[in-house]
Amino acid sequence: MTPPGVVGRMTSAIGVREGEKVLEIGTGSGYQSALLSYLTPRLYSIEIIPELSARTRGVYQRLIAKGYREYADIATRNADGYNGWRTPRRSTRSSSHAASTTSRRRCSNNCAPTGSWSSRSARPARSMS
Repeated sequence: MTPPGVVGRMTSAIGVREGEKVLEIGTGSGYQSALLSYLTPRLYSIEIIPELSARTRGVYQRLIAKGYREYADIATRNADGYNGWRTPRRSTRSSSHAASTTSRRRCSNNCAPTGSWSSRSARPARSMS
């Protein structure tokens, strides 16, 4: 899990301006999406773990039902973020929480040429044997 201070720095680093399209890879708990939803209504978030994706979408739905309309602008998808969102247009800003070197390179290609990319590197998996 990415600590809140790191999420804040990542959010600040990509320099989101109102109306820009943002791609987040690794929705996780939805903390960064929640922050980004106050900056832009064009937010797309991908999570590879089905249970986590469903849980976070459920949290958003409950918040929307309580009147927090900004969460309605977060589009979520349960998928492998390796190939990005696969939309015809690139995002202006992108952020990833657990990208390997290869996926960072590939996913940053989903960002517009004048956009910015922020990533927190994944740690190599340890063998359990």
